[in-house]
Amino acid sequence: MLRCAATRISTSRDRFLATSIKCFFATVCLFVVLCEWNVRVLTAQSVKKIRFDVVSIHPSPADANVYNGGGYGMSPDGYHFRILPLAGLMMNAYFPALDRTPNAIRNAPPWLMKDRFNVEAKVAAEDVPEWSSQTLSSAQKNEMLQDALQAMLADRLKLAVHREPLEVDGYALVVSKRGPKLQETSPDIPSSARVMKMGDGAMAVFTTTEGRRGYWTFYQTPIPQLRQFLQGNILKPIVDQTGLTGRYYFALKPRETGPDEHPAEDGSEANDLAALGLELKPTKVKSSVLVIDHIEKPSEN
Repeated sequence: MLRCAATRISTSRDRFLATSIKCFFATVCLFVVLCEWNVRVLTAQSVKKIRFDVVSIHPSPADANVYNGGGYGMSPDGYHFRILPLAGLMMNAYFPALDRTPNAIRNAPPWLMKDRFNVEAKVAAEDVPEWSSQTLSSAQKNEMLQDALQAMLADRLKLAVHREPLEVDGYALVVSKRGPKLQETSPDIPSSARVMKMGDGAMAVFTTTEGRRGYWTFYQTPIPQLRQFLQGNILKPIVDQTGLTGRYYFALKPRETGPDEHPAEDGSEANDLAALGLELKPTKVKSSVLVIDHIEKPSEN
């Protein structure tokens, strides 16, 4: 009986870890997630190169819950990254917000993908006005953030990388023949709900159902945001070919499967997109991977 109990505990921890990793890629809670689709025509204004003045990196507590205090994003004077694998920090530093897939990093040591960390980074007082400037576009802020994150990774993880372009099997998110089934007017979010803010007014609420399953309800959400959310749970890149430009209210629920069904292992059949009038079609996608040449596990400070 003790062996069975230990097995159940181990399995539960493994499932929680897998959920935490997926949650990172699905939880797009900082504004840089808009940088690809909300790009404005940029002026010749240059972006100041800012380095973090103080950086703290610690392993997350063993009992930490990514759904309670986890996430990442910019603050007026810095950046936080909590209860998530550092692979996610690399994705933030090197990839456009809507081109982040779980398998886009090669030669990664196991700890980079699995061990969860808390990172708190602050800029110097003289850099706060530029860091928190409201006059910079989303693309400019993202450029400034990525430059700072890359410098931090090189300093603390001794990270050295290079890119390799490739064409890979992926999916196109398209409207089904029956047309979209999305509501453009969002109702008010329940005041008691734990809201995931995704930037630019888009929000989502997770509802737990029987059997520890659940679903997400999205409010004021554009399709590129949905594409990014799906990308976090699918191991192949996705491109948006819906042509839909509005903001929508919808519930994304798991797809029900029969006992004799065998859903695709890449996760593309996990969600009931048909209920939204959408589908994923196999296609070839131009992409690139980030190959790690050298990396060291960060020391605590």
